[in-house]
Amino acid sequence: MEAPWSEAKTVNYALMNTRTPRSARPRQRGSAVIVVIALLSIVLIYIAGNVRTLHFLTHEIRLVEQRQVRRLATIKIQRKPVAPSGAEAVPINK
Repeated sequence: MEAPWSEAKTVNYALMNTRTPRSARPRQRGSAVIVVIALLSIVLIYIAGNVRTLHFLTHEIRLVEQRQVRRLATIKIQRKPVAPSGAEAVPINK
């Protein structure tokens, strides 16, 4: 029977000691989770800002369109067909 402190077992323990200690792994995983959550929150803030801006732009486009429709409606009412000088106005039948 071999002793528990034989060379073969010592080599295995030596190889195991070259790896990262188990106590550091949960810290690494925890910090990775924090980094991912931070990046996700930055992306969500960016998306929320873009949605808000898009909402305001949509509202502004509606207002501009309403103003243009009103302006063009008044111009259309004010304009009358004008015949070239010396010629009679001929209605166009479509």
